[in-house]
Amino acid sequence: MCGICGMVSMNTPPEAKTVEAMCGVMSHRGPDARGTWVHGPAGLGHCRLSVIDLSEAANQPLHHENGRWHITYNGELYNYRELKAELEREGVAFSTEADSEVALKAYCRWGPACLSRFNGMFAFGVWDSEEKRLFLARDRMGEKPLFYAPLAGGGVAFASELGALLAGGGGSGRLSPAGVSQFLSFGYTLAPATLVSGVFKLPAASWMTVGPEGTRGPVRYWDLAEAFGNKARFSGLDEAAGALWELFSDAVRLRLVSHVPLGAFLSGGMDSSGVAAAMKHHQKRVQTFSMGFSQAGFSELPMAAYAASALETEHHAEVLDGQGAGGFDAMAALLDEPLADTSILPMFHLARFARNDVTVCLSGDGGDELFAGYETYAATRLCRATRRAPAPAKEALLALLDRVLPPGYTKVGWETKARAFLLHHDPDPLRAHAAWRTLFSEQEKKLLCLPGAWRKIGVENPVETALAHAGNVAEAHYLDRAMYLDMKTWLADDILVKVDRATMAHGLEARAPFLDYRLVEFAASLPVDYKMRGLAKKRVLKRAFAPVLPGRVIRQKKRGFNAPLAAWMQGSLAPLCQRALSPGGPLSAMFDVSFASGLLDGHLAGRRDNHQKLFPLVLLDSWCRRNNLSL
Repeated sequence: MCGICGMVSMNTPPEAKTVEAMCGVMSHRGPDARGTWVHGPAGLGHCRLSVIDLSEAANQPLHHENGRWHITYNGELYNYRELKAELEREGVAFSTEADSEVALKAYCRWGPACLSRFNGMFAFGVWDSEEKRLFLARDRMGEKPLFYAPLAGGGVAFASELGALLAGGGGSGRLSPAGVSQFLSFGYTLAPATLVSGVFKLPAASWMTVGPEGTRGPVRYWDLAEAFGNKARFSGLDEAAGALWELFSDAVRLRLVSHVPLGAFLSGGMDSSGVAAAMKHHQKRVQTFSMGFSQAGFSELPMAAYAASALETEHHAEVLDGQGAGGFDAMAALLDEPLADTSILPMFHLARFARNDVTVCLSGDGGDELFAGYETYAATRLCRATRRAPAPAKEALLALLDRVLPPGYTKVGWETKARAFLLHHDPDPLRAHAAWRTLFSEQEKKLLCLPGAWRKIGVENPVETALAHAGNVAEAHYLDRAMYLDMKTWLADDILVKVDRATMAHGLEARAPFLDYRLVEFAASLPVDYKMRGLAKKRVLKRAFAPVLPGRVIRQKKRGFNAPLAAWMQGSLAPLCQRALSPGGPLSAMFDVSFASGLLDGHLAGRRDNHQKLFPLVLLDSWCRRNNLSL
């Protein structure tokens, strides 16, 4: 796992110092080696985290022996040995044991069609010095990031992190109104948008080229929509569960290939416990890692310890007591583009903790999206059943809930979920589903923004932008459409970004067996009833894991990996909230700080838990200060 960057410019060839500066911003992603290569119109950079083939021969950028092709590569090809054997049978020679060389020579042999043969997570660039063409590609699910910025006069700059592009002069130097609007709505930006005007994310499962003829793409080489439309047939749930376990176990097996120490994140939930159980099936020794909090109701340590004991893993646990303002700013800087998912805080510290013992960790990410594990899927089903409920009745219930149960500062409870359900209830259950995770509504955004800023930011409704993805599976069951929507937005642009930034900030590689494309396609092909019947979620996954996990682990309720951020914002993080909303700060040029300060005052006084609205503002302020950006 690594950080990659590069630049291609036909008019003004890149300078080595520019590529080196881009690499320097991402040094945390690859602490083991750094390399740059500049020749003619192309420059490539690489920061290496050594995981497979630890020799210097595998350092990058890596060059084909004929001198024509050059690669900078970030990721893991889990089937690289099989691909290498196939290429060797066709007469291709190799000089390393690295999967990066397999990726390079697979592209040289098969062109863009190589991507359909890859089973892994990756983002890479290949420069063809003969045709003067750059090829950029990203994995199917979007596990590895790739930002790019078209250059004035032709060409492109690209990097694993937005900050590296800014260091190389990419982008307009101004905030993107669409990106800011999406960030206020969701706490993240939807590919291809970013927070910087003129900078884009290459969408998952896409490739593009930049050459003398201009830019081609992005071109999508894989889409899950087809699998949702082709439903598999099984004799019953047991047969499907058996097939699922075999596929899942093989996905875990592939992800155990490593030349450095390897472990697993363990929350004690079913998904991460299932990963640990499959690891034990393939190897005797498994190290697991958990993070908890001293605040009651937030810590997952007791359940993690129970699961670790049942699975007989070598378990490591740590308690995070608080978050100081100085540490928060340092963390925000390492996280690159702001991400207002509150679970980024424990994830960041969990990755730091695990890195003391291992270089690679497997995670349970993706299980909820594949098998309908979130409460939002139950809410979507309830919304469809009550879609004809009159608006006045919903408003009355919401007012009653506010009177009887004022918002508290505990972990998300049923009253918080009930408020969200009533607030975003819609005759179209998919529209409600897309809105349930919003932080600021469009009305609240209009109150927050100054008139001039709102004329730019208010042009796009991000919920509508997200919903456009559902058109790809228009004929599917409404719950399948909701799962597809989450995979294209929430999973790709929030969950996987969170894991990548939090782990790579400490030079730790994360691998997600649930996101093996074979398993993703299998889950999509299952009848909805196998995933969710009534309000019972993850039916087939529970059946598949029943032989290897304790019943207590399987039967437990879904628990989010959240930090007690609401309490911290009343204490150690209050100064950062006040700084973000101060007159003269970066946000004051865009937002009505008196309106925003009202949110903070209500939070500090205990009248309303506004931490989910304050968190994105604090992150945006910190990021704008570091990068000197404005609309």
